[in-house]
Amino acid sequence: MAQMAVLAAVTMATTAMTSMAQKRQGQAENEAAKHRARQLEHQAKQETAAGQHKAEEQRRQSQILQSRALAAAGASGGGTLDSNVLRMISGIAEEGEEDVLRTSHASKTAAGRARQGAAMSRTEGKIAKRAGKMKAFGTALEGMSNAATSGGPGSLGFGR
Repeated sequence: MAQMAVLAAVTMATTAMTSMAQKRQGQAENEAAKHRARQLEHQAKQETAAGQHKAEEQRRQSQILQSRALAAAGASGGGTLDSNVLRMISGIAEEGEEDVLRTSHASKTAAGRARQGAAMSRTEGKIAKRAGKMKAFGTALEGMSNAATSGGPGSLGFGR
């Protein structure tokens, strides 16, 4: 009779510990997911900044190339307002701007992927936290059921 009461108490204590561990695991997974999300958000900001810097540098390089072409045309004795010179400089400007747009698009795409990953990580964390709570609740119910149905005197009055 005393053994059954001890068995029920041990079952309840074990159940409580397991239930708490499952809940804490869900909380820890949620915190880890939040951390991953923060890292991905930081990565998105870095992608954006790097893309802006690279685009600015490409624009500057294009302007330098245009200036050199104009200077070369002037130094060669040809007119700097000659239609061929203007078409060449216009082509350099267009190519430079296309490079800037490609770089900008690539950095925005990479930043968007990082932000999307951050959102997914946060969602996964919330799901893990909720799953931990559900596991804990299920374990608590199972433990109470086991303690209640262990049979004999001391089985919380619910013997078989």
